[in-house]
Amino acid sequence: MANRIQRPVDQDEIDEGPSPEDIEAFGDVTRECPKCKAEMYDDVEICWKCGHVLSRADTPGNPKWVVAVAVVVLAVIILMMIR
Repeated sequence: MANRIQRPVDQDEIDEGPSPEDIEAFGDVTRECPKCKAEMYDDVEICWKCGHVLSRADTPGNPKWVVAVAVVVLAVIILMMIR
């Protein structure tokens, strides 16, 4: 088996979650991940520890106005083709 050269890990790249100082300062704005029970800030959408998606607000999708405009444009094109 070949020896793999491992890149040294920079301490800034290691995410250990919120520090005790941050939890103390922002203790009222944390919640627990329903999957892994890690403590995190309440405004996060993905758990820092397990990757569980906490909110679907940013899922890709078309806003309602885009769908409405597409329907109107399609209707105009169809009406123009009929005449």
